[in-house]
Amino acid sequence: MRSYFLAALAITVLAKPARAEFQLVCPAPDTIQRQTIPHSVNSIYTGESEGVGFWGLSAGLFESPPFAAAELSEVNGYHSFACVYQQNTASLPLVTNTSPVYGTCRFAGGQTTCRGTRSQCAVSCASKPPVQEAAALQQAADGFLNILNEANRIVVRDYPGAYLLEATKDLTRFGSPWRFVFGVPASGSDKTDTTVFLNYAGNQFQLPPTHVGFPWGGSKPIPLPVPMGLMQAVELARQAGYTAPIAWNTLRWPLMDTELLYSFAMPAMHVHVFVGVYTHKVTTSPLTR
Repeated sequence: MRSYFLAALAITVLAKPARAEFQLVCPAPDTIQRQTIPHSVNSIYTGESEGVGFWGLSAGLFESPPFAAAELSEVNGYHSFACVYQQNTASLPLVTNTSPVYGTCRFAGGQTTCRGTRSQCAVSCASKPPVQEAAALQQAADGFLNILNEANRIVVRDYPGAYLLEATKDLTRFGSPWRFVFGVPASGSDKTDTTVFLNYAGNQFQLPPTHVGFPWGGSKPIPLPVPMGLMQAVELARQAGYTAPIAWNTLRWPLMDTELLYSFAMPAMHVHVFVGVYTHKVTTSPLTR
């Protein structure tokens, strides 16, 4: 009797069902939130599903945009999940942070793309991705620091030892990309450091990065992570009385300065405004450009 009982117990243990896969659907359209970026044509859109945050930048004005499609993507070994919403002829992509977990996800039928309803485009993953709430994504400099960190991952992956020198965007040109500038230590036949450029526009990086055989002067390497976001720097400038439209903005550490700076050119006020990343101090100089 005892052996029969142990055998039955063993069968019960062996028959324990496998742990269910994690199911993730795109955020509901009516939960997507918009946050404006001062003096920018773009707005930040965020959504959340199962505690997982999604975000995107767009110049369009979306309000509960209908769901259109979803995609599992991979760029240089970094996996993410993107949801696309369509309003008239304009599209709004919302994307998660990158995580290896998304490399295990698939739509029904094993596909990596899906068009249909939100429920039809749910993905099954081997485990739950790291929770990144939408509010935390907003802290990532309204998307800017998130983009910057991803740019750094991409470039360092292709150019080990590369270091960030500058991020800049011209707001006077519609659709102008963020341009990230990296230095690459001298090696092999290169007697001096060289430079890599990586642009980001339309919610995606323009790959591959561009490598040129000369150094980028005038800036110190930027320590990562950057502790203050773009929107916080803009708000500090506005609180100091500099409220004119921004023509272009830059993040860099000039050689002669004591800290990393956000800089905002405001032609209407004939001023260049600098905000210290570490001290939050606001200073200015006459705009000569």
